[in-house]
Amino acid sequence: MQKLVDEDELLISQHTIYISRLEKAIKKGIEFDSKDCYSCNLGLLINQIEEDGLPEEISKEIKEIKNIHCHFHEKAKEALENKSTDVLKEVSDISTKLFRLLLKLRKWLKTTTSLN
Repeated sequence: MQKLVDEDELLISQHTIYISRLEKAIKKGIEFDSKDCYSCNLGLLINQIEEDGLPEEISKEIKEIKNIHCHFHEKAKEALENKSTDVLKEVSDISTKLFRLLLKLRKWLKTTTSLN
């Protein structure tokens, strides 16, 4: 959990870069190495977190982040395979929801760790 606190800004930045590269790949035909939700940097970190023992609200948030993150990668793969800007819009919408949840989790983590 501490690693997530320490690297949250980096992970959010990397996710933003991933989206930008995906968009360029679809719109300009640039090669793109698509990853799944378990092999990207955010996935590697967020999937290590055990929800057991966390406050119920935070546990639910982390589970939702994991689900939305995987959905994001599934849609990103679909957009890339179909070169679809319509699906890319869906990816962007999913990403916005993911960002909101990550920022909410970040706020909780920052507050919690500053209390310890």
